[in-house]
Amino acid sequence: MPTKTRLKTISRALVIPALALAGFTAFVALSPKTQDKLYTAAMNLEIGLSDMTRRSAQVGDHTMVYLQRAAVGEQAGTIVLLHGFTADKSNWLRMVRELPKNYEVIAPDWPAHGESTYIDGADYRIAAQADRLQTFMAQRSLSSAHLVGHSMGGAIVSNFASRYPDSVKSLTLMSSGGVDNPNTLSDLERSLQTTGENPLLVKKPGDIDNTLKFAMSEPPFIPWPLTQVLERVSIARAPRFASVFKQITDGVTSTDTAYLTQIGAPTLILWGDQDRLLSVSNAAVFEQAIPDSQLVVYPGVGHMPMLEAPKLSGQDVAEFVLAVDGAKPAT
Repeated sequence: MPTKTRLKTISRALVIPALALAGFTAFVALSPKTQDKLYTAAMNLEIGLSDMTRRSAQVGDHTMVYLQRAAVGEQAGTIVLLHGFTADKSNWLRMVRELPKNYEVIAPDWPAHGESTYIDGADYRIAAQADRLQTFMAQRSLSSAHLVGHSMGGAIVSNFASRYPDSVKSLTLMSSGGVDNPNTLSDLERSLQTTGENPLLVKKPGDIDNTLKFAMSEPPFIPWPLTQVLERVSIARAPRFASVFKQITDGVTSTDTAYLTQIGAPTLILWGDQDRLLSVSNAAVFEQAIPDSQLVVYPGVGHMPMLEAPKLSGQDVAEFVLAVDGAKPAT
């Protein structure tokens, strides 16, 4: 039976990637090449602070780039973090620091995202990405793992858990796609229906600020040179992401919950009550359909709990994984 929904209050954690670089914001004439160097330095700093290293694996026609944190001491298990649409593996860097040190942590870029391969015309639907995840895990000799999926990543790992049950020790769904409450419309759905505009796509200068505000209740401060790089890359990739969105939409906004009833793994559902992309009302649909599930709702948080409340969401994932395994964190 589903466990009782519980609410938590939070003290907001302000995410400031590579705060040491904030002083560069005064230099508004930085060239794109210099901006790229600053961005790379900032990301490398964040990766290092999270004790992660960059690696890659060949999965069919695609190269999947991922971050890995090795376990400290005797390894208790593996946690795999799967990001959402238009995002990448770096979204998890602050939350990773809250996960038990005796667990290996892996955060890949989905194909068509981040540093992983994009092939024009390839299949990026939910089931196809779930199959790639299975291949990725097999190549790394992961017979099973704790899977954490955000948004599109949640839709993919839900599909994965229903079709590859032996590969899933536990499932955490964070602001997940995959099913929809037919009685409510999110701001994203309303925008798509009324104007045809997708606020997740950054198409021109200035759009990045609107997208961040749309995705998060209180967007974190990011030094100017870094937002410039994010915006420039996002604009270049807008046609790619528009194509991918067309493929995944049916799997992300669906009223078919039958596949969720096939999920046997213990499942934690995390959601922000200010989510404008995927309504918090969807969380109850997941909780009711997945047999062994529990729900946590974060007041004042939008679509990105791992960025808006990295400490709290990380601690919730850590407690859940340790409880499933009956393990203790490394001391």
